[in-house]
Amino acid sequence: MHHEFEQGPIKITVGHEHGIGYFISVQDKRLAVQGEELPYSSLDEACYDVDSSGSGVYLAARTGNEGSGTQVSIEAMRRLWELYGVKGETIPLMELLELRLSDTV
Repeated sequence: MHHEFEQGPIKITVGHEHGIGYFISVQDKRLAVQGEELPYSSLDEACYDVDSSGSGVYLAARTGNEGSGTQVSIEAMRRLWELYGVKGETIPLMELLELRLSDTV
């Protein structure tokens, strides 16, 4: 289960999947590499430094043991979702996260 929403040029994807757990990915489309031809410009190189795939993802976090991004606690994930305004956007996911938090207390 996942949900995507946009805030201007920023695309935020949140969700929950087996193995990955709860996750967030924040992509800034302005940082996506436009051309894939050599030689790369210094701008392209800077964009690849932000995200080695060139797609502009500058934050990727997960609670599970599998997948890409930094593994964080459920409490940290809840805070990341709040920081990016997820709570009002994905009530079913937030309710799942809240239920999981109550299991750990």
